[in-house]
Amino acid sequence: MSGKPNCELGSAKPTVMVDVGACTDVGPGRAQNQDAVVVPGAVGLGPRGSVAWSGQVPPAGVTTAVVDGMGGHAGGAEAAAMVAAALVTVRPAHPGGTLDGDDGLDPNAEWAVRYSGAQVFTDAAWCGSTTVEDTLAAAWKAWFEGLSARVQAAGEALGTPEMGATTAVLGVTERGVTVVNVGDCRVYWLNHGRLGPLSTDDRTGDPRSSTVTQAIGGSKRIDPHFYPIAPHPPGSTRFVLCSDGVWGALDQGALRDLSAAGGRPEQVAEAIVQGACRAGARDNCSAVVADVHVGPPELGQPGLGGEDIAAGAAFPVPAEQPPARQTRRWAWGTRTRGDEL
Repeated sequence: MSGKPNCELGSAKPTVMVDVGACTDVGPGRAQNQDAVVVPGAVGLGPRGSVAWSGQVPPAGVTTAVVDGMGGHAGGAEAAAMVAAALVTVRPAHPGGTLDGDDGLDPNAEWAVRYSGAQVFTDAAWCGSTTVEDTLAAAWKAWFEGLSARVQAAGEALGTPEMGATTAVLGVTERGVTVVNVGDCRVYWLNHGRLGPLSTDDRTGDPRSSTVTQAIGGSKRIDPHFYPIAPHPPGSTRFVLCSDGVWGALDQGALRDLSAAGGRPEQVAEAIVQGACRAGARDNCSAVVADVHVGPPELGQPGLGGEDIAAGAAFPVPAEQPPARQTRRWAWGTRTRGDEL
């Protein structure tokens, strides 16, 4: 799928609002919560935490995420907290800056990326070229590898060298959405009652095993699964992020029904987490629900809330099935991805 925006939009940018809610819970089968959830400007941690955010998307974008400390390893909660703290500062329009967010770039530059030479690309570079999509993917790779090295160093200093975390990230800018994941946290796209996976699981081929094949802190080389969607589909679209404690406990139909329920995102996120706990989840349970509302510039602030999701514009979504594995050639080598639109 192309990551290029609609070049016919010209200078007329749509108004993009995000309404996001997140919930994390230790779950019935664990003594400690090693998950974390991220919304713009806030992180949810601890035995049970909920956070929410609503507002207009700035040019540099906003980031929301689910983070899962590597199951049962010493230092898993610390690794999740480190990854969440880094993600809350990252700007999806240019993730290639330093981990503290001080990348020296103009925060108003759209779809800007700094990577290997401080290149900055704006809307004009997207029209007729895939260069920016490749550069964004490379920037996320560099960002995650830098973060992985930091988590690894922290684990060695704390005496927990195996600590690490997996994550699924949803970045929203004025021009589109970026999905990035490392490990087995998932991102789904809900539209007209269908729940389609956008992420790819980094797991071994053994269905009985929950072992991941790459993790932040557990791998020097990180190959994040990168999936840009641009331009935004019109109207309202719901995205659901969750840890494996949720999707491992709920079948696809149950997760779809909970995700499609009316109510604000924070209410839906809590219902998903509680549904997984009632289903006997064996791991920590975390979910983020993000409603993205898009309208013309003169519209101002679109109505927020889950109630208008069912009336969103029709837009293709992947088949309603768990993420499959397939091979695709990217700038840095052979990658595996989930089914695409």
